[in-house]
Amino acid sequence: VNRWLRDYVLDTDGALVLEQPDNGMVVYEGHDVVTQTTIVLDRVKLVGLDTFTQFDPFEMPSGNYTLHTNMAWEYLALEIDATVTIRPSTLDSSIIVDSSSGSSPVVEQVSAFVGIRDLVASSALLTAIDQTVLEGIRLGSLLSTDYIMDCFMSTLYELEWASMTVDAADVLTPTISGLVSRGIDRVLSQGFDAAFLMYETHMLRAAPSYFQQEIRP
Repeated sequence: VNRWLRDYVLDTDGALVLEQPDNGMVVYEGHDVVTQTTIVLDRVKLVGLDTFTQFDPFEMPSGNYTLHTNMAWEYLALEIDATVTIRPSTLDSSIIVDSSSGSSPVVEQVSAFVGIRDLVASSALLTAIDQTVLEGIRLGSLLSTDYIMDCFMSTLYELEWASMTVDAADVLTPTISGLVSRGIDRVLSQGFDAAFLMYETHMLRAAPSYFQQEIRP
């Protein structure tokens, strides 16, 4: 599975690009008495998808109608690239003495990294197929890629996501890099570290019930 993902799904860096807007996506705009700040999302990548340690799809250990899938990864992480543009405030209440003097904005390319280690995911899909409809499908319909999904869906009598659980052994320490100012870079990194130490245990404990109650359809 890992080899197939590297050959046909992932890019040369071993990542799957989830979001890459043509002209970027503005995710934040703020204007206060000091600065005018814009954050543009450039790219979001999923890394670690090719670190499968277990891949057991569509097993039937508990009945003829329930398909169980078990998967595990060494780690999964998101790499987020963004452009941060900071200009002097132009508000009437700005504390900047002369914000219209033509000073160049500060533009920084920022990268953030968040992830989890030793991820184990299990799901159970209740599936009931109408055998009469399945046997009535003509072979030619299955050979047409435009209609193959419609043909498959027409055979389903019942389809329900019975359960979904996700467990992780550890949360990777979030990092942020790329800021021109080493001081700001250090302050933000220390802030991430402090928040991580405070909430890591709570996130790991809450993850299984969150996926079971909120993510599962």
